[in-house]
Amino acid sequence: MEYKNHVRPGFEATGDRREAFVRLLDDDQFTTGLLYRNDKPGWRPDRAEPESLDDIAAHFSVEAR
Repeated sequence: MEYKNHVRPGFEATGDRREAFVRLLDDDQFTTGLLYRNDKPGWRPDRAEPESLDDIAAHFSVEAR
């Protein structure tokens, strides 16, 4: 478990996507923390109730022509 000697805290959240990208490019992949944060809501499906398995399967069915 030698990697534990290299991991360190360091990232502080930024709201600038470009800055987050540059930080990530300059990182050695051993830094932890929140890199990017924004105020946009997460994606949510448009439906209120989950679909049934039959409805989901219908989206993936192949109809014969």
